[in-house]
Amino acid sequence: MAQLRELAKLPPPLWRVKTQSDSVCEKLANAVSVDAVIAQILINRGVRSVQAARHVLDIQNLPAVYFPDTWVQKATAILQKLPAGSTVLLYGDYDVDGITSTSVMIRVLSALGFKPKYYIPDRFNDGYGLTDRVYSLVQDWGPAALITLDCGVTNVTECAWLKKQYPALSIIVVDHHQVPDPQPNVDLIVDPKLLPANHGYFDLCTVGIVYHFFNQVFDHMHQASPLKNDLDLVAIGTVADVAQLSPVNRALVRNGLAHMQHSKRPGLCALMRAAGLEPGKPVTSRDIGFGLAPLLNAAGRLANATMCVALMTAEDMDTADALANKLKRLNQERRTLTQTTMDEAIAYLESNPEIETHSVLVVSGRNWHPGVIGIVAARITDRYHRPSLVIGYNDTEARGSARSVECVNVYQLIKANAQYLTKFGGHHQAAGFSLKTSQLSGFNAAMSAHASTVLSANDLRPVIVIDAELPSDRINSDFYNQLHCLAPFGPNNSEPIFVATLRVIESRVLKDKHLKVRLYDDATRVVVDGIGFDLADRLPAVQKAYCSVVFHLQTNTWQGRTSMQLMIKDIR
Repeated sequence: MAQLRELAKLPPPLWRVKTQSDSVCEKLANAVSVDAVIAQILINRGVRSVQAARHVLDIQNLPAVYFPDTWVQKATAILQKLPAGSTVLLYGDYDVDGITSTSVMIRVLSALGFKPKYYIPDRFNDGYGLTDRVYSLVQDWGPAALITLDCGVTNVTECAWLKKQYPALSIIVVDHHQVPDPQPNVDLIVDPKLLPANHGYFDLCTVGIVYHFFNQVFDHMHQASPLKNDLDLVAIGTVADVAQLSPVNRALVRNGLAHMQHSKRPGLCALMRAAGLEPGKPVTSRDIGFGLAPLLNAAGRLANATMCVALMTAEDMDTADALANKLKRLNQERRTLTQTTMDEAIAYLESNPEIETHSVLVVSGRNWHPGVIGIVAARITDRYHRPSLVIGYNDTEARGSARSVECVNVYQLIKANAQYLTKFGGHHQAAGFSLKTSQLSGFNAAMSAHASTVLSANDLRPVIVIDAELPSDRINSDFYNQLHCLAPFGPNNSEPIFVATLRVIESRVLKDKHLKVRLYDDATRVVVDGIGFDLADRLPAVQKAYCSVVFHLQTNTWQGRTSMQLMIKDIR
């Protein structure tokens, strides 16, 4: 255990407080009637005008945004030429964005008088995107059109084959990934990455594309849109896909969360109960990210996500409850597999002390389940603040998943050693790859050697970026309510982080790993509790009269009483 403790002993995080400008904050605060600290957070988020600040604070009144008319006209023409009642094949991805966009698209096609049939590929037998499987689906089901959802834009070969074999087949690709050159030969690509980077829809994930684009299509057809009750699925898909919370996505999520509270969708009500959420109660982005999304993702990780579309489109509660309970059992199995794999990964680190010097952690184990290695990689990265690659292998093949810290592009690290791989893909902070088991040792050595030449100690040091110092008289419900006018929080709109200096009046460790404190300000007489998960090692920092604490401001409800609480990120 000694080596593991050394590996886990990261340097303390650097605290970087955003540059403060009291006069600018006061002017913006007065102009939009908010607290000066809220104004500072807006400035930190890149807000540079009163009008932009009002758009952030009142996302119900955003400027109108539209997809290009040519896209809408082309989609309308394609759909109107299809025979009434014909079959349309939906080919969706197995993640939550694919699940929700397929579910919403079923409603679109049904409203247009078509017969939707859907296929969700198997993560293990099919892999990502269109594969040879689509050929047999088109042959067996005889669709008049194929619509891909959250995939398809990179499937140049498969689309070319389909167009050659079935010239009459209309193909529409609905995706949000980068469009390659050459583009696939299809009738229409609906992908916001083809739009300018400053377009309001640029950051939509697929379910958001389906919602906004087909609302435009129905409007172009002079037909009432059936999608007004699908904002719940749009919010789930957007949060689960970790989409950038640009103004349009923030509006979708906020409106969707409000809709979820009163949703009558049997599948969603059943899913919420399975996640321990009470239908009718307010729902947060955190409830989606840590409650609903893991249940939906469990199917794609361990079984097949087709059941998730069946759940989201279920029309009766008995069917929905049966499917939701199946997802709950799969998620419990996923948790067990994840913990077992994590334990084995830590044992691997303990038994290989030389890894302590590596800038990238490469961990491998026989028969580790490919459905959980990504989760384990994320946990290792969080724990040691280093890029990590977790690889499961058998006698011949190995599959890996990578996660990274914010300032290290793990995709580029892997790409530099692609000669060892049979397949790889991903982006800045996450990637997947495959290789022959015989190449494992060479790949591990090459990754470590390459990383040591391109990464510095500063790249691997944790940094906490602090929005502002928060006076203790702001630790109250009035300020908290103003703060949550900026919600929902997520990528590109992170939950604000504050720092304060307070007196410690009580401290203890919970379950041998969490830090619990009670803090007090002499001047304002504010008393507030704080909880720091996995911060038990900071106990010595609070064994003195005063401490500086970095935190999110949240609320805690216990026995019907709601009070303010500091969600501590670091303490000194």
